[in-house]
Amino acid sequence: MDILRSELELKDFVVLTCNLESIFPVEKALKSSQALKDLPLDIDFDLFQNKESNEFRIVIGIKVNCIKEKLPGYSVAIKAVSRFDLNIIDENPEQKSGLINSAVQITLNSVRGYLWNVSSFGIYGRYTLPTINLPALMKAKIDQKDNK
Repeated sequence: MDILRSELELKDFVVLTCNLESIFPVEKALKSSQALKDLPLDIDFDLFQNKESNEFRIVIGIKVNCIKEKLPGYSVAIKAVSRFDLNIIDENPEQKSGLINSAVQITLNSVRGYLWNVSSFGIYGRYTLPTINLPALMKAKIDQKDNK
């Protein structure tokens, strides 16, 4: 099968900061991985475009269980950046928007893999970042920008 290459090219993925902490229960032990899936989650990202080239960056910050009274499980704060080239010939706004959405998803998946690996040595085992509703995340980001 012939493979058609995407106009979106991932050039680099870098973790800028990562803090993973194990929070131990006061009363009873965690018994299921479901407790890890239910931890509070906050995601924010920004897009930075280089006006002189086709390059852009997605900077993403993810916080898991970073609340005042942390729940048993992991507490994670991570900031990462992906660098992409966008090689499109015509400036079709819908195509460009779709490729940027893909870049956000690629970055999320890279963070997911990183957290899975780092937490594999933790007391609670591997943490898998939950599946994200990308259209809702993108809409929330647009709404956030509109309110500023």
